[in-house]
Amino acid sequence: MSQDIFELIEEQTQNNDPNTIEELVLDKSKIGKFTEEIKKKLESFPNLTSLSLNECEITSLENFPKLPKLIRVELIDNKITGQQLKHLLHLSELQSLSLGGNLIKNLKEIDVLQQLPKLFQLDFLNNDVAQDPNYREYVFSTLKGLGILDNYDSKGQEVQYDDEDDEDGDDQDDEDEDEEDDEDEDEGDEGDDDEEGVNQNEESDDDEEVEEEEGDEEFDEGADDDDAEDEEDDDDAEAIEQKSTQKKKVKPN
Repeated sequence: MSQDIFELIEEQTQNNDPNTIEELVLDKSKIGKFTEEIKKKLESFPNLTSLSLNECEITSLENFPKLPKLIRVELIDNKITGQQLKHLLHLSELQSLSLGGNLIKNLKEIDVLQQLPKLFQLDFLNNDVAQDPNYREYVFSTLKGLGILDNYDSKGQEVQYDDEDDEDGDDQDDEDEDEEDDEDEDEGDEGDDDEEGVNQNEESDDDEEVEEEEGDEEFDEGADDDDAEDEEDDDDAEAIEQKSTQKKKVKPN
């Protein structure tokens, strides 16, 4: 189901500051070509880095908006011929260009892309040009800075893209979070050990205090016993003295 391009833009920007918008996905908007109105609207987002216009029935790239920071453009499944590629040459920062499912037929039509100095990824899948037996060799030799063609590098190795990289990144984040949790648990255990150590020290101090109190009580009891013994000795001495006195008072017959 097609949508009006301006409605799509409104939905995705939601009246935010145009300077903060970096990506627009305007697939299936059926624009056909770039009118002055469309060009002006897209150029109102000066920091746009990614623009997707897949299945928009585009037949001409003339009047393509000037977006100085644009690094990725998707134009898959349109009706673009090789002669239209020249209208992209003002995109000096462009690194990734997807043109799968279009009407590009001849290898020579690709030569113009040499004027995009930062172009690294290119997609011509489901174009007639990709059926040429010399296609891959020709493209890599012509576009010296190119690293990826139709999802394969110059050595024929398939290249994995952002989605899988993001999953790997998520897995790594999960691993990092698990490690942080383990560290927190270890710190918690250490804290528990410290608390146990403090409690043990407090118990030890309490035991020492109890022992000291018991020692003091035993000392006091010993002192009381000594005092009692002294009192008994004094009583015995008094008794002896009294007996002696009585003996002295008795007169002989």
